[in-house]
Amino acid sequence: MITRAVLLDVAGLDGGAHLNPSRVVAPEDLERAADNAKLAIEPPDIVMIRTGWAGYFEKDNARYLAGEPGIDLPAARWLTEQRVVAIGCDNMAVEVLPNPDNVVSMPVHQHALVEAGVHLIENLALDELARDGLAGFCFILLATKLRGATGSPARPVALV
Repeated sequence: MITRAVLLDVAGLDGGAHLNPSRVVAPEDLERAADNAKLAIEPPDIVMIRTGWAGYFEKDNARYLAGEPGIDLPAARWLTEQRVVAIGCDNMAVEVLPNPDNVVSMPVHQHALVEAGVHLIENLALDELARDGLAGFCFILLATKLRGATGSPARPVALV
């Protein structure tokens, strides 16, 4: 993939360096972050959502795995209606965990991947981009070619 990426920094919504675990990032939060970045989401953008949760990755794995902030199904639908090609996040699942919808397993995954054909990119390191105030940039995703796989390791590259 080579396209423009839009970074939506929502990490400070709860008043700290990161969102609280199990915190739902709603469509209104994404819209506000896009307005703050002074960028409109346009096809075929990739939207990257910074929750601040990456700070626990490989530093406090018990906390990192216990639950995470992320988007819910309405936010995923809002993003796919913008005709994005991918949704990335700095957490392990893109969606909020545990998900408040306990009837459907991983509803954001089901909607984005199956219904909308939108890729999900997990565990992105977005802190430096946010620190440097970069909200829009060229993004390249170099994926490993695997036969029959539903996912793969990837090398994300931001060109600024």
